Amino acid sequence: MSTSFIINAQPVLTPEDITPLPGETFTKYFMNYAWVDPDNSGGENVTWNLSGIEVSSSYEMTCLEVAGSPYESYFAGSDYCMVIDFSTPRYIYYSIENNFLNEDGYGSGNVVQTSSNPISLIHFPVSFLDVFIDTISSTYYTTTGDTFRTDSGIRHCQVDGYGNLELPDVVYENVIRIHCIDTVTIADCGDTINLNGYSFLWLKEDYHQIIFELYDGMGYGAYYNKALSVNFEQDFKTNTLTIYPNPFTEYINIVIPFFFNEAVIEIMDVNGNKVFTEKFKNLKQKTFLGFLPAGFYYARIIVNNEIYEYKLVKI
Repeated sequence: MSTSFIINAQPVLTPEDITPLPGETFTKYFMNYAWVDPDNSGGENVTWNLSGIEVSSSYEMTCLEVAGSPYESYFAGSDYCMVIDFSTPRYIYYSIENNFLNEDGYGSGNVVQTSSNPISLIHFPVSFLDVFIDTISSTYYTTTGDTFRTDSGIRHCQVDGYGNLELPDVVYENVIRIHCIDTVTIADCGDTINLNGYSFLWLKEDYHQIIFELYDGMGYGAYYNKALSVNFEQDFKTNTLTIYPNPFTEYINIVIPFFFNEAVIEIMDVNGNKVFTEKFKNLKQKTFLGFLPAGFYYARIIVNNEIYEYKLVKI
């Protein structure tokens, strides 16, 4: 870590800066752990050089509306959901309440984790030297109602630095870092574990996600959330043809941000059979596909004698 030559103004983040919109997509890179000295790596106009960290695996992550998501009944009060395309997809639910960004829990397969007092990741507005303390109380159980783990504890967080974050493919300027220390008791299938861990979170204005996180608890790790698509207003500025949300439940939205007379969308199943076709002339087209069974599909949009192809997931 070193002092940056690029002088950054002190960032101040609001909920809108890190709240994703339905359809926004990120690649979640899991990366090898890197040691960060918590006592000597914060401050003003710092450069955090993590460009040498190697990727161990990656998965696509998409923002969904809570309504229509698979675990809606458990998280009706949440504001949005992020689905990660693990072999068994994980649906993580978030809410913003009393200026806290809360991770309400997740659902994956037949396992659900909910929180009577969810872990608060961030307190808004986020500015240098802010401090917040949060209590944690979570329960893990199967969809049949069998509890197998509970967590309880306290999280202490401080916004301890701002500056530049160097990652393997890009340098992010004007980022802000939060340092959190967790003291948690885990009761898991009859065993009790007292856990002391820490995490570092880097954020940036209008990024709509935590950019990078390092953590040390029951294991060591890091992940990097890199934006793949932005919202349709930005797509209009950059002439990007977009389909969202993906995965979808009933509707998809198609945004074509350039002039055309007529477009055609064709949907094929994994065997190449055409299951849907539609012509449209709107720049923003909402198409109902709720009749399709859950699974993977291929979409082809034909416009201005060009063909755009996409992989879609129906849930």
